[in-house]
Amino acid sequence: MFHVKRSTCLVIVFLTFFSLTTTAQGHISLQDKEFIHDHVMKTEIQEALDTLKAYQSLSEIEKEAVYWINFVRLYPKQYNTEIVKPFLEQFPEVKSSYAQSLTEQLNNISPASLVLPVIKLNNIARKHAGDLGNTGHHISHNSSSGTSFQKRMNDGGIFSCISENIYEGKPRPLQTILFLLIDHGVPNLGHRKNILDKNMHSIGVAYHPIKGKKEMYYAVQNFYCGDPL
Repeated sequence: MFHVKRSTCLVIVFLTFFSLTTTAQGHISLQDKEFIHDHVMKTEIQEALDTLKAYQSLSEIEKEAVYWINFVRLYPKQYNTEIVKPFLEQFPEVKSSYAQSLTEQLNNISPASLVLPVIKLNNIARKHAGDLGNTGHHISHNSSSGTSFQKRMNDGGIFSCISENIYEGKPRPLQTILFLLIDHGVPNLGHRKNILDKNMHSIGVAYHPIKGKKEMYYAVQNFYCGDPL
C-alpha cells in the first residue's frame, strides 16, 4: 500500500512528449495535498523488475515510476479502479474530458506487456534530465545547447522507434504517471499513447532536480519498440 502525504498548496505540472512524428505540450494544476489509495503491490511485476541490473541502477523514485507504468499497462481496469477513480474523487479540479477519456480507455483496452528498463535508455533519459535540470533550461526535447531529439537519440545509439515523455513537477512517481495519462491539454494524448503503446518493450527513466526551482524535478521517460538493446 502506498500513501503520499503533502501539505496543501497549488501545484502546476508541465508535460511534453515527442515521437519521431509529432510533439505536444500540456499542463495541469491541483492542490498539493495527501492522496490516499489502497493499492497492494503486484509481486509478479516487482519480481520481474528486481531481476534486472538496469532496474537496480535506478533511484527509488525512478523504480517506483517504472512499477506504476507497468501496473497500468498490465492491469488497466484495476489501475482505473484503484488509482484513477480515487484520485479524481480527492482532486475534483482534475476532472475533465481528458480524465473521462482516460477512464473509458482503461476500462476497454486489453493488457499490454511489461516494458523493461535497459541501461542504454536509462543513460539517455538521465543525460537529458540532468542537462535540463542542471542548467535550469525550460522543459524541452532539445538539449540546453540546442541538440535535437533525433540527434540526442542517435548519439545514444538509437535511430528509430523511440518516444519520449518529459514531466516538470514534484518528484512523486504515481502522480507523474497519472498526469501523463490524463494528458490534460494535449489533444492527441501523446503522453498516454507512449505509456500504453503495446509496441513498446523497453524503457529508460530519470528524475533530476531543477536548478533554481525548489523541490521541482524533471522526469524523462524514453520508450523503445525495437529489438532488445
